Amino acid sequence: MEPSQKLCAAAAEKGVQVRQGYFNAASVADARPEPYDCVVVRHVLEHIDDLHDMITSLRFILKEDGVLLVEVPSLEKTVENRSYSNLFHEHLNYFSVPVLSRLFGRYGFTVDRGRFVDIHGGSILMLFRLGHASAEPIATTGGPVAAAAAADPEPVRAFAADAPRYFARVRERIASLASGGKVVHGYGASHRTFALLGGAGLDERQVPVIYDVNPFLRRKRLNGIGSLVLSADGLQQASDHPDAIVILALSYQAELVRLLRDQYGYAGDIVTLGAEVNLP
Repeated sequence: MEPSQKLCAAAAEKGVQVRQGYFNAASVADARPEPYDCVVVRHVLEHIDDLHDMITSLRFILKEDGVLLVEVPSLEKTVENRSYSNLFHEHLNYFSVPVLSRLFGRYGFTVDRGRFVDIHGGSILMLFRLGHASAEPIATTGGPVAAAAAADPEPVRAFAADAPRYFARVRERIASLASGGKVVHGYGASHRTFALLGGAGLDERQVPVIYDVNPFLRRKRLNGIGSLVLSADGLQQASDHPDAIVILALSYQAELVRLLRDQYGYAGDIVTLGAEVNLP
C-alpha cells in the first residue's frame, strides 16, 4: 500500500501492483485480505501517529506462523553518529532496540532476529514472529545501545548539546566555498535536506541547485530554502558543471560519489558531510 497516487501510477507502469491508500484498520476491513506469510514495513513506523492501530492491523493480516519484517531509523545510531538530519517534522517516533522490542511484545510479537543496517545513518532491522521464542537480536553491551537500554539520558543530552556546533561546521564548510567564488550545487532533495540546510542556515544563495533522481521533484523549489531541483543528467555536459557538489543524501555518500565520477564524468570538487563535520 502507498498513499501517493503518483507513486502508485509509477509502480503500475513498471508492473508492480500497489493499492493506493493508507494502511490502517479501516483499509484492512475494506480490503479483507487473506492472511500473509510475510509482511514488510520499512521506514513507515517513524511516520505513524497511531501505532496501536498500525500494529493491530499488521497482526490481523499476518498468518499465525508468518513473519513481520520491520525497519526503522535507530535512535542509538542517530545519537552515536550525530545524524541530525534524521530529526525532521515527518518523524513522529524514534525507536531504540529495547523500545521497538517492547512495543511489539505488547501485541504478542517476539524477536526472531535482527541487526543494525547502514541506512539513513543507521537503522534497526528486526524480524518478528507471533509467540515465538525470542532471541537477543542485537548486542546491547556498551555504547549508546546500553545507555538506551538503561534509560540513561546523558548520550541524548550530549547529542543535543553538540547540535549547534555540528550545524555551524556544515555552514562553514559550504558557505566558505560559495563565498570564495565557487558555484556550489547539492545532490539529494529529500526531507532530510530541509533539516540539514535549514539547521545550518543555508539556502539558495549558497546552494542554488540540488540534483535528485525523483522525477516528481524536477523544476520544483524547496520551500523555505529556494534551491531549484534538477536532474543530474545535465552534468553529462561539461559546460554545465558547477565547481563543487555537496552530497546532501548522507546515507548514500559513497554511491553518489561513484555515480558522479563514473556515470556523469563530474571532475569538480565533491564535498561530503560525514566525519569531516562530526565532532570527535
